[in-house]
Amino acid sequence: MGTRITFRYKNDDKPEVLPTHSKAIRCWEEGFCIAVYEPESNQVVVVEEHLFEEDYPMKGKMHLLSEAEKQWPTGGEMRLVCFNHPNTQIPQHLYNEADKNLYLQLLTATPYRFTPVEELVEPFGLYNLSGWDKNLYHEIMLLHPECRLQSGMYLLLQLLARQEGRRKIVAFVERNHLDIVAADNDRLLGTNSFPFNSPNDFLYCFAGFARTLFGDTDAIDVQLGGEVEKDSQIYISIQKYFPSVQFIDNGFQTLRQDQHRYCDLLFQ
Repeated sequence: MGTRITFRYKNDDKPEVLPTHSKAIRCWEEGFCIAVYEPESNQVVVVEEHLFEEDYPMKGKMHLLSEAEKQWPTGGEMRLVCFNHPNTQIPQHLYNEADKNLYLQLLTATPYRFTPVEELVEPFGLYNLSGWDKNLYHEIMLLHPECRLQSGMYLLLQLLARQEGRRKIVAFVERNHLDIVAADNDRLLGTNSFPFNSPNDFLYCFAGFARTLFGDTDAIDVQLGGEVEKDSQIYISIQKYFPSVQFIDNGFQTLRQDQHRYCDLLFQ
């Protein structure tokens, strides 16, 4: 049992001691990514993507993740990112923490599988409530009780707030799943998640989401991240409808390749 590294970026100038560096991990059923960086200087030390070699219980996967991240001891914040598909956004003045289990029951037909976690999205004055797999949540809390949990939707909302322009969309692609958020004049219009099986499915979901919220696809600034490349059919097809589409810039100049795939990890 173990993992195999499918991608690694390592800074040759990395310091020997990392007391002020942050660590971020994105996990999913088949693997995880680790990024270590210094927030003040925007210096990336390492980015690694691991895949599990065999299919075994969550507890074993989380121990492998923990062993891998311990190779990069840091003194700063540690975040764990997960693109949870049960998500909703609730205005801050309407949110009641005591009701978050009730909110979760409205999001999924299997609420017993999830633990609700809320995150305040200050730029839009709302809470993002996401459902975390109970087994994953339990194992994370056992191994890393100090870890800060962040949903992928929360990070996309933060990136959306930072994006310039009036009509804007930020989207992330991961394992045939699209997570997407949109705003007009810094007013949040909506969020959604779509599974897709082909580039045509992707384009149908993406363009349909945009048309529903904006009425058309003209003059919309789009930022795209995740498992999509410039020569991929997904990117080529979406560019026909959204000519201004570009990859999310994480601001870390030392990470020169595939940086849009790790924009959520290198978020500040």
